[in-house]
Amino acid sequence: MTGEKARPTKVPSADECLRILSESGCDDSVVAHCRAVAQLAVRIAKRCGADQELVEAGGLLHDLGRCRTHGIEHAVEGAKVASELKLPPALVKVIERHIGGGITKAEARRL
Repeated sequence: MTGEKARPTKVPSADECLRILSESGCDDSVVAHCRAVAQLAVRIAKRCGADQELVEAGGLLHDLGRCRTHGIEHAVEGAKVASELKLPPALVKVIERHIGGGITKAEARRL
């Protein structure tokens, strides 16, 4: 790599995720929703044997894109923000792919 920062593989802690939401401009209602999602997601992850750190960070940051838009494209925008912040690729995918229910096939292709 020539002068380019390597993308970290470490998933940010809950406190780091909350800081990211705040510094990105997400309002308190979005942060409260993300906290609730993360709490439930971690409970499910424990039962399934999933990566609890990734699930917690994904739950906390899934609506990161709401700092830019509240439309359906907030997931794509959130992935852009996460990429700009050089977050781990697995976490970027969680943010980008958390939507899908209630959208048409054409909307899914476009997004």
